[in-house]
Amino acid sequence: MREVIEQGLTLERGMIQVSGLKAVYDMARPVSKRLVSVEIGGVPVDDKRVYSVATNSFVAQGGDLYQTFLRTEQKDSGVLLSDLLMDYLKEKGSAGLPRPGRMVPVTN
Repeated sequence: MREVIEQGLTLERGMIQVSGLKAVYDMARPVSKRLVSVEIGGVPVDDKRVYSVATNSFVAQGGDLYQTFLRTEQKDSGVLLSDLLMDYLKEKGSAGLPRPGRMVPVTN
């Protein structure tokens, strides 16, 4: 997980979008050392634990240089992201703004 977030912090392909976690980063640090902390539900991530993540097939297949995903066990739901989004919008009527505080820069 940290490796994926660190790659996003290189800004080579733009910062990766996340949900369900809080990552604190410092862009003044060198590449691959920018992630200060990462928490899920207010609890620090356990580097020895395996976490499940959801992404689109493009990124899961190593798109945008996210080669880390190629070294993971993957399960394809077979459902298109566009279909999930349309079903959500049909049910809810709209999508709100994402919660702030997911990717948090260190302030000096």
